[in-house]
Amino acid sequence: MDENKTYGTRLARLWKLFLSTLYISSFTFGGGFVIVTFMKKKFVDELHWIDEQEMLDMTALAQSSPGAIAVNAAILVGWQVEGLIGMIVAVLGTIIPPMVILSVISVFYNAFATNRYIALLLKGMQAGVAAVILDVVFDLGGKVLKTRSWVYIVLMVAAFVAKWSCRMPFRPSCRWNCSMMFRKKSPKTRKPLPVERQRTIICSPPSCSAATVGR
Repeated sequence: MDENKTYGTRLARLWKLFLSTLYISSFTFGGGFVIVTFMKKKFVDELHWIDEQEMLDMTALAQSSPGAIAVNAAILVGWQVEGLIGMIVAVLGTIIPPMVILSVISVFYNAFATNRYIALLLKGMQAGVAAVILDVVFDLGGKVLKTRSWVYIVLMVAAFVAKWSCRMPFRPSCRWNCSMMFRKKSPKTRKPLPVERQRTIICSPPSCSAATVGR
């Protein structure tokens, strides 16, 4: 059955959008990239509301913009599907599950923090999350390779090299230890300054500021 005909009316599309984002956010663990992966499967592969190129662009925008990737992606998907109302509906569907879950966990935090089985469960989730992220890397990366555009391919490879060799932070807020890159030397002895005088760069897009610690 054609999904576009099934959800042809605006109210039906909004309801489907809300239920889809609510379901994805409720049963997805591992961060924004995992949620973006399931959004792609839902809205591109299943419902055909967004094409693959648009999803690639939205993923790049969601990652490069300040804030949570999942919420950024929900804003872009909702806007693309049903404009302003769709954006609000998608954001609500995305933020309600973690808000409820974290509220419950905060009440029983001490019990969760010391529970051995909860710790083992979270360890097992990490393996599953890694597999899902690898899946979206191969999927979206394969689409970039199929374009045969050397500009896109070079940018993709350069991003991976910068990430893993230089430890460049691509997250909205992070702390990057640059002691080896920004270490000063004494003019007399030409020896590195003590550890407490090493510099640390604090990155918070759109700008980065270097701060000397241990003064």
